Amino acid sequence: MAISNIFSDYIHTENIADINIIKIDKPKMEFSKDEAKQDFEALKAIMLYAYSGRQFWENKIGKSFEELSEKVEKILFTKETFNIFELCDFYHRCFKEFIIDNHLKFITQLNGTLEFTANKYAYFSDIVLEKSDENFFVVKSEYDKIEIGDLLQCDENCLYKTLSPHTKQFYHVGIRSWQEEKSMIVLCNNKEIELPLHKCRASLSKRKTWEHFRHEKFGNSLRSSKTLIWNLCNNGGGSSNYAAAFIRGLNEYSNFNTHVAILHSNYTDNNFEEPPYYKWEYIIADDCDYSNAKFENQLYVLMDSRTGSSGENAVAIAKSVKNCITIGENTYGAGVFGELKMYKLPHSNMILYVPSKIFLGGFEEGVGYEPDYWVDKENIQDEVIKWINSKDKYMP
Repeated sequence: MAISNIFSDYIHTENIADINIIKIDKPKMEFSKDEAKQDFEALKAIMLYAYSGRQFWENKIGKSFEELSEKVEKILFTKETFNIFELCDFYHRCFKEFIIDNHLKFITQLNGTLEFTANKYAYFSDIVLEKSDENFFVVKSEYDKIEIGDLLQCDENCLYKTLSPHTKQFYHVGIRSWQEEKSMIVLCNNKEIELPLHKCRASLSKRKTWEHFRHEKFGNSLRSSKTLIWNLCNNGGGSSNYAAAFIRGLNEYSNFNTHVAILHSNYTDNNFEEPPYYKWEYIIADDCDYSNAKFENQLYVLMDSRTGSSGENAVAIAKSVKNCITIGENTYGAGVFGELKMYKLPHSNMILYVPSKIFLGGFEEGVGYEPDYWVDKENIQDEVIKWINSKDKYMP
């Protein structure tokens, strides 16, 4: 597959201007207009030439970072003096309106951490449906107005496949949303009814940390297992090397089926003696080749909305196993931008943690990976064990 077909809609190599960043040691409480402008010029340069997500978001919104920052500058820089709180808040507002990046952070000494997070969570009702032909009937209900056997109709996008008995298929009813959802409208026996919703309970899941996962030989020791559960719930990240080593030991093959682009510029490489440059290095992933996979049995991967960053990479790497099923809820969604580099602004001393890589491969920032089967229970692992042991009689 040609590189241009993968990345051309999002990023491209371009020329940059050589901008001198002035550096001082201690943040000031008050700034003159000139000092505020110097600080902001440094911030813009870092976001323009060191942030891997800049061109991605420019293409998404159809405007350049310079256009947007100039618009906000005109509003702020009508003043002659600024305090540090006002200045740092301005930096944050300038980019937050059009960036979703769960890795990007501005760290301030007085304002705390300014983030660019957003997450699309799942909100479920306390009913379970069974599909029969093309209809959906209630098999479990916690509501007085809805009884077992009732016919329920709603948008197909509101049906979430869940663990079921061996010969049946059950569904949760709910909504995925960037904002909190407290209810939804459905048809029950052809009558409109408002259905209460709650945030998916898997968000409360717990897990034990197994340091052995970082060793390839541990994965190898489990290769004869008929059924294996890998619990990645509440795994907020770290090094993807551990997940790759574990799957390689288990499966003799691990593949991170995601394309990577690495940004190189004077800023990312700390190479200000060279002429200004801005270029991309590409790593194009191979498709998964199951002929190399040696683990023939079943792998269940458990995940929740706190499975993030390299925890999400672990979910992707687990797909190298032929018989891999993911269970739980959507992951956190911190995987399009990564490999943080640190910068400091000259006057405010704000520290910027800025991603320098972009990952493309069926993943959306803030949305994460969706499981094959959703679980609306706090303890996902106990629920999966219950399901494995009683597939014919199981009820969520």
